[in-house]
Amino acid sequence: MGECMLCEKKTSFMGSCEECGLQNNISKLKDGFYEFVFKGGKKVRLPTKEEMSIQDFCKKNKNRLMDMIKEQEMASVGYFKGKMCPFTQVNVGGTQNMGAAVLWGAPTYDVLTWTHSECLGEYCAIWDEKDKRCSIKTIALKLK
Repeated sequence: MGECMLCEKKTSFMGSCEECGLQNNISKLKDGFYEFVFKGGKKVRLPTKEEMSIQDFCKKNKNRLMDMIKEQEMASVGYFKGKMCPFTQVNVGGTQNMGAAVLWGAPTYDVLTWTHSECLGEYCAIWDEKDKRCSIKTIALKLK
């Protein structure tokens, strides 16, 4: 039994963390990348210019690493940073002129940006009331 270099929880005899799933014995510094290997063969590779050990890198960047891992996990089942819904989109923008004053009748054009909106939760048509989450996430987790 040891301690996970990422979340500092208990590890198994083989170095597998019971909490976050990091494989401590397999994760390493390799060809300018820190390669973190998790249960199920999932890998997170981070480029580095520093020559510090992977254990020191984990201690220095613990919160950043945990956030990146959660984001990657969410993205794998169709979710994005900030609980954004992969289905709903909104149109943000307005009208701009083409360099001349609007008073002189200069041509204008619309500036539109398509962006995803935040999950609506229980107000969405595909909300899974039983599990209190998006039904797409429920399906994705069952397929794993």
